[in-house]
Amino acid sequence: MILPLSLILTLFCGQQDATSIASNAIEATRKQASYHAQFEAVIKMPQGDPYEISGESVWVNPGVLYIRYTGSGKDEKRIVRVGEKVWIYHEFLEDWVTAEEMGNGGAGRGVQNPEDVLRVLFDHLENATLGETTNSITPITVALTGKDIETIMKEQANQSSFDWKKSRASIVLLVKEEKVKGLQSAAALVSNDPNIEGQVITYTAEVTVLSFNGVKKLNFEVKNEESGKTEPIPIPDYLEKVIQEYVTKK
Repeated sequence: MILPLSLILTLFCGQQDATSIASNAIEATRKQASYHAQFEAVIKMPQGDPYEISGESVWVNPGVLYIRYTGSGKDEKRIVRVGEKVWIYHEFLEDWVTAEEMGNGGAGRGVQNPEDVLRVLFDHLENATLGETTNSITPITVALTGKDIETIMKEQANQSSFDWKKSRASIVLLVKEEKVKGLQSAAALVSNDPNIEGQVITYTAEVTVLSFNGVKKLNFEVKNEESGKTEPIPIPDYLEKVIQEYVTKK
């Protein structure tokens, strides 16, 4: 079957548009001084109730990340990532400890850190598909393999047991005013856990960028159970020093 030249050009130009629009938006977003985002995610296991998280993050160029989120059961997390180093606030100790000390080296990955997702997406735009622009937002869909998901999750992937070859994901990049305004992702992860081997764990998430170059950090808080009042959690001097040295060095 020979396709009409007009159809071939339409398909080719549409693909070029999807790839160029997405790559330009990702580059423009990653060049910003900072961006403030909110996120939601739902993890559904083969058995049991879904685990839901919702929170916000502030990414500061070149790679400082502040994260605050609440999970099912009011599980609150406050995280500061500086490059590859991560600190998590420990409520019992009332201090910031490293992710390794908390046994959570993968903290601050996935949708909690949109920069991780954008970096991987940038290298997988050859098959991006362009959606219809609505309210000045252009959706661009990118399919990812299990290996791509593993790259995004990094330490979390090492701590999990999945058959990455059989796992798949799809991410919709939402572009507005030539920058990334948000992300919508859906993943089907095939488990290698002996208890649920071969069964699928689904993961859906949505990220919305609230602002660019305004908010430069998150103010962390904790509720005092005795007084019922909310108290600020300061960033200690040694961590502030690490942040400043990283920013200056880069």
